[in-house]
Amino acid sequence: MGHVGGGETGGEELPETTSFNAEMHLSFMGDIFPFYGQDFDDWCLCMVADNSATNKRIPRLVDKTNVGSASHKLNLEVNRMVSSHCDLNSTIESVQKAMLSARQLNNAALLRNLTVYRPVTHNAARWYGKVQMLRRFSKIRAELIEVSDAPMASLRLTRVHGSGLRCSGRIRCLRRSIS
Repeated sequence: MGHVGGGETGGEELPETTSFNAEMHLSFMGDIFPFYGQDFDDWCLCMVADNSATNKRIPRLVDKTNVGSASHKLNLEVNRMVSSHCDLNSTIESVQKAMLSARQLNNAALLRNLTVYRPVTHNAARWYGKVQMLRRFSKIRAELIEVSDAPMASLRLTRVHGSGLRCSGRIRCLRRSIS
């Protein structure tokens, strides 16, 4: 059984299958604001909940403006920018493939003997993931090349992967110009 609340307030028992949808969030807010002697309408400007669908539904239910996620909007812009530059896009895709390959069992075991760093892939929902992946690639590029030369490795790097270092510098320049 899960708990809502706890501590001095006790907390209600909830079944494990409880859905934390928009209605559940609003029900919780309806209970918690009066507990602290506050009014939901006076204090609530926007809410961030579990997921995008819940975040969109809550403002509709309480007749508030949906602010939207700044991180999501930035991620959409970064994706548009990357897709409009063919070289940048193909480099990111190639580095992503190399990092995914480096995470495979044999490759990961070989890489573990060469560096403390682990391969990082980008998360499509996070704008910063591409930058983190390219930075990590630049840190472990020499080790990835060494792993790709090993007889038992399935990692194969191409010349495009080698251009990832130049690309990561380009992304830093683009990031500075956006700031």
